[in-house]
Amino acid sequence: MSYFDGLKARKPPPITNLVSDSRFAPHFVSIDNWAKKIREVEHGRRDMDDFFPGLDVEIQDLNAFVEGEYQTLKHSLNFIAQRVLAVFHQSESKQKSSIALLQKQLDVIAEDLCNLETFVGLNVMFLMKIVLRHDQATGAQATNWFAARIDQEFLCKVNFDGLLMSISDLYFTLAHGITGSSSWNPPDSFDRQTTKFWVKPEHLLRVKLMIAKHLPVLVWGQDQGISVKKIMNGQLNFNTSDASLITSVYFDNDNCQQYHNRLTREEGATLIRVRWYGNYGRNVFIEQKTHHEAWVDQVSVKERFQMESEHVKGYLLGTKTYKDWIPKLRAKGVSNETLASNWALANEIAKNIQTHDLHPVIRTVYLRTAFQLTSSNNVRISLDTKIQFIKEIVKSNSDPEWVHLGKVPSSSELTFPLGVLEIKLHDAPPAWVTDLITSGYLIRADHFSKFQHAMAIFYPRNISLRPHWFDNPIVNINASGSHAWYTVGALTHAQTHKPIHLYVYNEVKLG
Repeated sequence: MSYFDGLKARKPPPITNLVSDSRFAPHFVSIDNWAKKIREVEHGRRDMDDFFPGLDVEIQDLNAFVEGEYQTLKHSLNFIAQRVLAVFHQSESKQKSSIALLQKQLDVIAEDLCNLETFVGLNVMFLMKIVLRHDQATGAQATNWFAARIDQEFLCKVNFDGLLMSISDLYFTLAHGITGSSSWNPPDSFDRQTTKFWVKPEHLLRVKLMIAKHLPVLVWGQDQGISVKKIMNGQLNFNTSDASLITSVYFDNDNCQQYHNRLTREEGATLIRVRWYGNYGRNVFIEQKTHHEAWVDQVSVKERFQMESEHVKGYLLGTKTYKDWIPKLRAKGVSNETLASNWALANEIAKNIQTHDLHPVIRTVYLRTAFQLTSSNNVRISLDTKIQFIKEIVKSNSDPEWVHLGKVPSSSELTFPLGVLEIKLHDAPPAWVTDLITSGYLIRADHFSKFQHAMAIFYPRNISLRPHWFDNPIVNINASGSHAWYTVGALTHAQTHKPIHLYVYNEVKLG
């Protein structure tokens, strides 16, 4: 049972409501005028010589408006940051009212940021719709060229991540005060209750801001909150990112045994993967997830240990064991308790790999934004975006690397159309988490698995069952157009085999 069973969500307002907003409406692309021009071309009443010059004017107007709004947001956040630092020098009686006022001002800025991102997204979709109709009317093929061009414009290069990070830090400081540096140490095993949701791309930033108001963004190696050190020359640093790159390589055999056991939720079903953060480098994590049913007096758990990348191939082949590295690890100061625990886990995973003839089958690559206090593991929320599924290229034992690190064929790579949000709890959820669930911006995705979804896509002949969510139109890769949304790079980085129209939001109507 989940803490969220039985909760009913509201229906969120359509994002296209922004088109009629008095502040943004005058600056939207004049789509009605373009529709009229294209209809005249279709009826032979005019040519399209002024088409692209006219679009250039539209784009420059958009750039000017977006840049002005962006600078206003940065100025407002810098102003509030100075006020936040000053408020904690006030008397205790004045602090409470000052903090409440600053939180309200920050709420307004967060809403403005959401609206600006929606404005950019809608206008890029409008422009793409216009160029698509132009191509249909004239027989030209300008869509892909225009997609590459628009991706280089200022309106498509706004660093929303940097603004989000500053808002997160400000919310944290208003709630917790100016605190000292506190680093987070991830545990080697996790036994929290996890509930999963999907998030449509057009709602990602709003969901992030709703969470950040109560739970700060967690970035490895960075302090949370605002301090004098974070304000360089009186200015916040907006050139930051809220997400880190995560790559996971999953293992199975030709019978898809791991897949089937996990899908049917067999007691004790395991899943093995190798994971690294950022680019493939010196170290990776060897991980094993074990499922336990409710009637077993154990919770499902994820366990892992770290290994130098150069040793992974020998470990997977069984020519090297964890015992071989213990002297070196002990010299680095790893405790005997940790060594003993990791040794047992490494032996268990190695036995599983050798016994069941497991090998790399699926890779997932995505950006993860984590929300958590450095001082507590009780509530953790993660949001994965720009998720890529890759079918692994089988490596022979004679290959120097255990995994393919080069490019893969376009037919072996697909983009998942939604964000995946996980809420992990030790105890009952706080009220704000329940409010998030019922906001309407999250779609319940019980037991969703990136590994299982990718296996069903790339190994349809090897599996006897598909995940219960697989045929849901919202996650169907080939019918994701109604849920696609513009993000930076989405148009020019699309797989070449995927029609460009999948990236056009279907709420937008032309003509």
